[in-house]
Amino acid sequence: MNTEQYFEHGAPNGAVPSGRHDPEGRRRQIVRAAAQLIPEVGLAKLTHRLVAQRAGVSLGSTTRYFANLDELRKAGLTEMSELLEEDLASTRARLEAEGVTPESLTEDIAEFLAEHELVRISIELMVAANADPVLRPLANHWADGIVEMLTPTLGSVVARGVVLIMDGATMHASVNAQPLSKTLLREILARMLSAPRILVGSATPGRGGEFPG
Repeated sequence: MNTEQYFEHGAPNGAVPSGRHDPEGRRRQIVRAAAQLIPEVGLAKLTHRLVAQRAGVSLGSTTRYFANLDELRKAGLTEMSELLEEDLASTRARLEAEGVTPESLTEDIAEFLAEHELVRISIELMVAANADPVLRPLANHWADGIVEMLTPTLGSVVARGVVLIMDGATMHASVNAQPLSKTLLREILARMLSAPRILVGSATPGRGGEFPG
């Protein structure tokens, strides 16, 4: 799911539906507006005024629910993390159907990297979590989900290595006009998945690439 699909039920002019007669609905309206803006302008440029304009509410309404801009940013990030949760579910479905192979992983990573707003959301989450430890579980949720998903097949070490490749590819995509090619991704993954799995601290191959107990 991309951000356009995620917000497809919004008003035609981009404003989210009104919550005029519903205080909780009004709050969610503001949060969804912040979530729309985060991948567009970045956390540093997110303001109460921008959010109010996108939500179609008064500036006073925005500051009433979120007097602190940091809390508004956190709420928007939490909302946007649902997109990453959708991507995690999509990855799980693909790997269950196709198996964990260099080809299936390459296709999944390439699809993610092609979604520029998802890449931007991931980067914004990492930057925010670096500054605020409270956000670190949220930022790590997607990666931890991938590791949990891959570990039964690849072992925890290789599973974590795949996630590190994803993180690096995401950072690369955020600062380059084009993401890494499928050919290069597949070659990297194929070499990683075919390499002997060595126990950390051991000179001999270990089953599943697990850390010693």
